[in-house]
Amino acid sequence: MNKSKLKFESGVEYTIKQLFNGDNKIVIPDLQRDYCWGDKAWNEKANNYTELVSGFLDSLLLAFNENRQDKLLLGLIYGYESPHYTIQLCDGQQRLTTLFLLMGMINRKTDKNQFQHILISKSELLDDREPNLQYAIRESTLYFLSDLVCEFFLNNNVKIEQIKKESWYFKEYDLDASIQSVINAIKTIDNKLINIDINSFGEFVLNNLQMIYYDMGHRTRGEETFVVINTTGEPLTATENLKPILIGKIENEKVRGVFSKEWEEREEWFWTNRSIKEHTSDSALNDFFIWYWQICLLQEKSWKDKKSYPLNPIQLFQKRPINLEGQEENPDIDKWCLY
Repeated sequence: MNKSKLKFESGVEYTIKQLFNGDNKIVIPDLQRDYCWGDKAWNEKANNYTELVSGFLDSLLLAFNENRQDKLLLGLIYGYESPHYTIQLCDGQQRLTTLFLLMGMINRKTDKNQFQHILISKSELLDDREPNLQYAIRESTLYFLSDLVCEFFLNNNVKIEQIKKESWYFKEYDLDASIQSVINAIKTIDNKLINIDINSFGEFVLNNLQMIYYDMGHRTRGEETFVVINTTGEPLTATENLKPILIGKIENEKVRGVFSKEWEEREEWFWTNRSIKEHTSDSALNDFFIWYWQICLLQEKSWKDKKSYPLNPIQLFQKRPINLEGQEENPDIDKWCLY
């Protein structure tokens, strides 16, 4: 296998350097929403208009300044491979895009394009000029990001304020929300990258920031995830994020497949029986996990003759637990409620 290509495995933590590795590609497909972290929106808590890039970057700089040796996990990303070594991203678009733009701005401030390989491979630079992150939500965004990498990130002679005056910037780009948000984002990033060891910070971002990759398996499953994210307008929830954490870590492939199938069957059942008002099965799944965990806790507290004994979950909802006289540990029934 070509050493410049990496086969991503589900449930594994990858650094930013590995995600934007060699000839691998990460594609933001056309079903995704626009990039928006560079845009200012009204923040009720701050009582002013703010954007998300500065806060995100402040947290990275804080981690870098306090202990640059530590690893920092930035959550999960979801995707599926199509074609080989090309990840179609289902969730994680805003974070990965911002990190890619950050590396572009860092590269501009280094000598001899030190981080060029993170942005685009040498072969692509001489051929189709396809960067390691491709914004395919529309053609204008796709072409713009390619030119931004080749004509701006790799050329520090072009100033940010000159971008819209360059020959590769077309008038129609003014109407592209993602492009305008990207330009705003790199302006914010540029203002943050002042009085820091730029080379060390670049290495910190590449080698110390990690994300867990979860493989959606195929296009159909990936598109279902796109629909959920785009119709609810929300990122994947905590309950949805449990699956790659719990199942992705199972080393035995056969066992992992069995539990994955059982999980999907359970999701499908809760989806079929969800409330009419619910967009997803997440609420019912969340209740299920809570009750499962509570039953496990009761199981640990159930003792007879100084040994734990099995509990029938159905009976737990039908009758109150019994205090056994003389036992050292018994279920706490003071808070028990029958529904």
